[in-house]
Amino acid sequence: MKTVNNYRITLIVLVFSIRVLTPSHGQDVPSTFKHVATSSNISNNYTIIDHLKTNSKPNSLLFVAHDYGNGGPYITAPLGVWYSNNKWIIFTQDRSAMPVGAKFNVLTQTLADSNAFVHASTSGSISGHITTINNSATNNKPNAKLIVTQNWGTSGPYNNNPIGVYYANGKWKIFNQNRVAMPANAKFNVIVDHPRAFQHTVSNNSTSHISTLDNPSTNNSPNAFVFTTQLWTSIYNNHNQGLWYSANKWKIYNEDRMTLPSSAKFNVIAFSITDNTPETDTSTAITIPKTVFTGLVNSYLGSMEIKLNNYGRRHRDSAGDISWFAENESFVQLGGNRFNFNIPEYTRGVRDKKYYMNDMSLNNAITNFNGDELHMILTFEEDGPELKGMCSNCARFREDNAAPDYQLEDNRWDVHLNVVPFNGSLTLDVLDVSYLGDVDGAVFGELFEGIVQQTVIPIMEREFRDAFNDQRSEIARQIRTLADNIGFDLAGVTRITFEGGTIVLHNN
Repeated sequence: MKTVNNYRITLIVLVFSIRVLTPSHGQDVPSTFKHVATSSNISNNYTIIDHLKTNSKPNSLLFVAHDYGNGGPYITAPLGVWYSNNKWIIFTQDRSAMPVGAKFNVLTQTLADSNAFVHASTSGSISGHITTINNSATNNKPNAKLIVTQNWGTSGPYNNNPIGVYYANGKWKIFNQNRVAMPANAKFNVIVDHPRAFQHTVSNNSTSHISTLDNPSTNNSPNAFVFTTQLWTSIYNNHNQGLWYSANKWKIYNEDRMTLPSSAKFNVIAFSITDNTPETDTSTAITIPKTVFTGLVNSYLGSMEIKLNNYGRRHRDSAGDISWFAENESFVQLGGNRFNFNIPEYTRGVRDKKYYMNDMSLNNAITNFNGDELHMILTFEEDGPELKGMCSNCARFREDNAAPDYQLEDNRWDVHLNVVPFNGSLTLDVLDVSYLGDVDGAVFGELFEGIVQQTVIPIMEREFRDAFNDQRSEIARQIRTLADNIGFDLAGVTRITFEGGTIVLHNN
C-alpha cells in the first residue's frame, strides 16, 4: 500500500468514444444538400459536384463546410469553390489530395439575394493580411453575422490561409488568421444576416480542439446543415475548422486537432432540414456486428500500458529548491512502443507544498458500444495515494507529513476516440481527454484544477494523440489481420456508418 495522510476522494472515468452520424432525409430545402467526395468525382485536389441545384449555374454563390460525418477523414487544408465545365467544384487551397469519403455541407444562394455577394480584394481594399468589404449589406452594421467561403473564380489566386471576419471603423473585414499578406483579386462568397444565423463562443476554459454548439436550430438535429466562419474579437485561431454531430449536438473543431482558443467566437448558420434530392450513392457495403468490432479493439488494446508518475528521490533542482520531481517517468505503451513524457510538479504556496502523480498505473481496459459510441473504460489501480504531497520548505522530519496525500477512488478517465478508414482497414484517432466524477474537499478542489484539469489532462490528450497517430498504420494492420482471421474483409473500406447493432463498411 502507498499510505500516508490519506484523504479519500471520489473521482472519474477514462472512456474512449467512437463518434458517428448518419444522414437522413426530410423536407426539401432547395438551397442545401450534402456532397460526398468519391473516387469517381475526385481529381487531384478537388471534388466535382454533380447536382441539379448547382449544375449549369455559374452565378450561384456556394458556401461549403466540411462535415466529419461518420468517420472522417480530417481535412486540414483551407477550402474553396470554383466553377468549371458547367459544374461547381470544392478544392483544397494547398493543392493537397482531396480525400475519398470527405463530406461537405453545401449552401447555394444567387446574386439576386441582396444579402449575398462576392467580395474581391483589390489594392484599395487590402492592408497587409486584411481586405475591407465595402457593401451596403454590411457597412455600419457591427452586429451583422457573416459567413464566408473562398471562391477561386476563373483565374485564382489561391489563398492557402485560414480566414476570419471582424468589424472596425464602420466596415467588415476578411483576414488571414496567420497574418500572411492577402493576395490581390482573392474572391470570397459572403452571406449576411441569414435568418438562421447565430453566434457561438468557445468556453473560457477550453482545453480541447472541439467546442459544442448549444442552439435550438442544431440540438437534436443530426440532419442539420451547419456552416461557420470565425469572428475575430482579439483572438486568432490559425486553424481550419470542420463540423461534427455527436451526443445530440453539433460541434466545431480544429481539423489539425490543436486546442480551440478560449472565448473564440464563430458565426453559424444552421438548417435543420435536409435536401430530398441527394447525389446518388453507388457504394457497396458489408456489415460487421459492433460486438465483433469491440472484440477486435480489445484484442489490440488489451496489451496497452499507461503509467503516470513524476515522484522520485529527494534532490535539489536547478533553482536550489528541494524537489522530488522525477523526469520522463510517465508513459503510454501501445503496440510494443513506449512513449515517455513529463508531468511537471505542482507547487502550492511559495516554495512550500509540492504535489506529484505517484505511480498510477493502468489496471484494465474494457470496451463496449453505447449506441453509436464506443467506450473504452480504462481503470487505474487504487493502491495508496495517487497524489503525493511533500513540503520543500519544512524541517526534514516534517517534509512527508506537512503536505497531505490524496487517494483517488473509482480511478478512471475519459478519452474520446474516433474510428476512421485507413490503408484498407480501420484505425483509431484520439479526439480529447477529460475527467468525469465528483471531487470532495475545498483544498483538493484547488489541486484538482491545478494538477488534473490544467496540467495532466492537456498532457494526456497530447500524448495519447501522439501515440495513436504514431501507431495508425500498425493499428490498422492489426485490426485488418484480426478481422481476416474471423472472416471479415476490410480491404477497400473508405467510410463507415452505423445501423443498429452493426457497423456498415462502404467501399467508396
